[in-house]
Order: sequence, then C-alpha cells, then structure tokens
Amino acid sequence: MAITAGSVRHQEDDTLRGEAEAKKDTSFSQKPETDQSASTADTAEVSQFREPPRNIHNPTLQDLQIKVYPNPGSGIFHVEINNTRPRQFKFGIYDLTGKEIWQRTLMASIGCKTSINLHPYNDGIYLLKIQSGNQQRVIKLLKQ
Repeated sequence: MAITAGSVRHQEDDTLRGEAEAKKDTSFSQKPETDQSASTADTAEVSQFREPPRNIHNPTLQDLQIKVYPNPGSGIFHVEINNTRPRQFKFGIYDLTGKEIWQRTLMASIGCKTSINLHPYNDGIYLLKIQSGNQQRVIKLLKQ
C-alpha cells in the first residue's frame, strides 16, 4: 500500500475533525470512539480514548494520603489518613508468616489518626493492612 500526500492530508483532516468534535463532547465513556469516515483501505484507524473523571467527593483508598511515622520505629507507630468524609477503617498488623497480631476498627469523620504499639513484639518487618470497604492498602513497617 502506497501512502500519497493526498491520503496523509485526508488522515490529518480527519484527525483534526475528530479532535474538534472531542472538545465539543462533554460526556465520558470507557469505550473507544473510532473515526469511521476514513477508509480503512488507505488510512489507519484512529481511536480516541477518554478517561472518566475521578470522583473527588469519594476518593478511593489509593487516592488518600496515608502517613506512617516513625518508620522505622522502636515500637510505637502513628498513622494519619487525610479522609475528607466519614468512613470506616480497619487496621491490621501481620507478621511475615501472615498471622494477624493486632487489629483495630475505627469510624473516622474527617481525618483519621491512630497509634499502633508493637513494643510486645520482636524486632523485624511487619505489614500494616488498612481496609475501607472493599479497598485495601498494605504498608511495610520496620520495628528495630
């Protein structure tokens, strides 16, 4: 297949037309939109993907800023989560064999703060699992 100056210009015109139409369109979809006006025999298919907007009023657990300090620490670890709406958090500490050694559930209105005491446990690596709904994050803690 030979590409001529006319087919390149035709493809550029279609691409610019698709971009202008995309700017007018305010809806969001997860399905790709395909430009059907160009012939697939002499030009490549042009697809436009749009990412749906994130819901700023209900951020996921991955979007929240979580601070754990001091880490490494000698036994007391502080956890701060910058949630902006009420939500329930379940905290669990696991050793490296997967055994849960500590657990706490908190309902936090705005901003969640808690402390974890690992003084009774041996020095080493522990995993802090934070759950909210069906979402979770795991943070490695080093007790020394």
